[in-house]
Amino acid sequence: AEQATEYCGFIWNVDNPGFKIFHTWFKDALLQRNGFVKVWWEEIERSKVARYQGLSDEQLATVTTPENPEDKVEVLEHVSRETDGQPGPDGMPTLMELHDITVRRTWKDGKVCVANVPPEEFVIDLDDADLDENTRFCAHRFRRTITDLIDQGYDAAKVKSIPKAEADDVSTNEEAYERKRPEITDQTSGDNELDERMREVWVSECYIRIDADGDGK
Repeated sequence: AEQATEYCGFIWNVDNPGFKIFHTWFKDALLQRNGFVKVWWEEIERSKVARYQGLSDEQLATVTTPENPEDKVEVLEHVSRETDGQPGPDGMPTLMELHDITVRRTWKDGKVCVANVPPEEFVIDLDDADLDENTRFCAHRFRRTITDLIDQGYDAAKVKSIPKAEADDVSTNEEAYERKRPEITDQTSGDNELDERMREVWVSECYIRIDADGDGK
């Protein structure tokens, strides 16, 4: 129980900005009568470049072998050189091959993510008063750039074919406009169009009740 408590604290305060989440959550609830927080598990691909010098053949094999089947090890640089090894039976030194190598290790990681949802981005069925197991439909509708969606694994061609997000949804909502005002000003102050990769589109993350077990309910 103590370990579980410490782990929850680590998730909330180290992996996520827990104090800021609480602050925004309570403030939204006081001002808007609604405060929303979203929790999800996010898979992350991490990579690290490492350099090794003077490796033997056995050490080279160990370094270039992934620790897990899903991990990747990419050799970026590899230089072999010969040096004197241990003396042989005749007392003469033997030649030993050493390796200088640079590798990039890539592995899958993940963590619990917690984030505030702006009230103006939250959508719910008008007949549902509370967020409980009987909620028929709710959604988080937000804007993301083309690059963000491609980085998340969505098909690049499909993402680029999505129409441009309409600015009216932001400019006509006072809460959204105030929250996005610096961003809107930056985008409209210049004469040049935004880079296609930074173009924003609407994303709707929807949750709906379904008959998952096929019992007719």
